[in-house]
Amino acid sequence: MGVVTTSRSEVDRLVGLPLLRRRLSIDDLSRDTELLDILEEVSSLAAQEADRELLRATFVETGPRVTGRSLVLAHAPVEASSVAVTLSGETLVAGTDFEVDDAEAGTLWRSGVWWPSGGNPTDLSITYRAGYFPASSRRRWLATAAYRVGDWVAPGGQRYVFECTAAGVSGATAPSWSTPAVGDTLVDSGVTWTARDGYAPPAMLQTAVIAAANWLYRTRVLEAGTTKVEAEGHKRTFASQTREIPDQLIGAFRRLRLS
Repeated sequence: MGVVTTSRSEVDRLVGLPLLRRRLSIDDLSRDTELLDILEEVSSLAAQEADRELLRATFVETGPRVTGRSLVLAHAPVEASSVAVTLSGETLVAGTDFEVDDAEAGTLWRSGVWWPSGGNPTDLSITYRAGYFPASSRRRWLATAAYRVGDWVAPGGQRYVFECTAAGVSGATAPSWSTPAVGDTLVDSGVTWTARDGYAPPAMLQTAVIAAANWLYRTRVLEAGTTKVEAEGHKRTFASQTREIPDQLIGAFRRLRLS
């Protein structure tokens, strides 16, 4: 199996800085540079321990793992609308030749075989986007506010994430977020929003990132002593002379590995 990452998110943080400040009760803005560095380090560690990209990226995968009629992609969750499959140079049609069976798990399904008997698995190529939208790029919709390309909003009650694909200033009233299909655009005065079938980082993952970031902040930035860490309802106290993140916290990232 081969996987090539053709593009990835420019933001390398699974948790936004304002949320981290609130959870760690940090009001000193002079700490922001240190906190951002720690968030990027922990986000990178999470991807390493999960053995997959966690932030949104585009992949080209050849010779994927196939079990019966199910195909398991190397990265998830998958944006179903982005999946393009070619077999021996022939483009397969989504909904006819194959289906995205479980976008969150990154599995595809096909009624027939994925390649004929004696065929080469590397003749099968899948291009797709997978991973979570960076939490640090999430914005609330506000009237007459400036939005940058890559910012995204998740209006309540909607199945889609709306990504800013043309920067500008929003209108005085919120647009109608209802849209007939993924990929459709909404013009919001000077901003263009595009509907994506993407995913925000789950609460469990953000909790684990915050707990690990708290550990690094307390041991690297504050005075030596002991550090109390709370994550997923569990409390532990560690000696802060230890600079490596404890296995108890890293284990939450390892549980993100795909089966």
